[in-house]
Amino acid sequence: MKRLIGLWGLWLVCGWGIVAGQGRPPERDTVRLPVWPVERHALSVWAGNISVKEGFNYGLVFNGPQLNLRYALHWTAGRFDFSYNPELAVGVPLSRGMAAVNLQITPVELAFQAAVFQTDRHRLQVGGDVAARYRYQAYPDLQNAHLFWFGEIGLSLRLRYTYRWHGGSLCLRWSNSLLGFVSHTSVNPPYFYSLKLADFVVQPHRHLQFGSFNRYDRTAVQIEYAPAALARHSFGIGLAYTGYCGEVRYQTLNTYLSWRKTF
Repeated sequence: MKRLIGLWGLWLVCGWGIVAGQGRPPERDTVRLPVWPVERHALSVWAGNISVKEGFNYGLVFNGPQLNLRYALHWTAGRFDFSYNPELAVGVPLSRGMAAVNLQITPVELAFQAAVFQTDRHRLQVGGDVAARYRYQAYPDLQNAHLFWFGEIGLSLRLRYTYRWHGGSLCLRWSNSLLGFVSHTSVNPPYFYSLKLADFVVQPHRHLQFGSFNRYDRTAVQIEYAPAALARHSFGIGLAYTGYCGEVRYQTLNTYLSWRKTF
């Protein structure tokens, strides 16, 4: 599934952009579109469903609502765009009447993108990001509230294609992990309960292992619509997949609707 999501996202970003610029006569607009806006700050809210399959949970898949809050600070240098994107998410997935808690924290995500193709209507940007991402789960009814975690410190590839017209714009975003260090819960001792702050900080950094697609995969795809060329609000739909391929497997899939405010 993770390979299909990654390939579908890459095809969507690249293929859709090529098709959008072909098959129609030259444009004869008498009014030139505004220059590409420069964003300084952005706040995003994602509301959707999170599915979590933890290898320690006897094959159970927990599904439920999740809310993501994401902030972005942008700055530019010529055709290069840089951003700092911290994120916080809280979900309450359920399975067979049992509730769980899913917490995601991204304290550091430094992204960079360069415009490799740009006209009044089309812009294709390629880049990457360096980030530290942490996920925590607790299953009080199933695992005695034992803290499970997945930590990632790694490098990812990013693609962003934007097509705009006088009435609005469409933006396609795709990203996929390339390589990094990851850590996942390795043991589940019985009758264990610990939710100290030290557990959230120390545990994900224990037994970090270096790898690429042989160790983990994280793929994200998003389609975003802005109702006007210089609109401060935009709306989107997307999905984000994370998979760990260690001895004890771990997978999550988040599908969501998004609202984004720039200022």
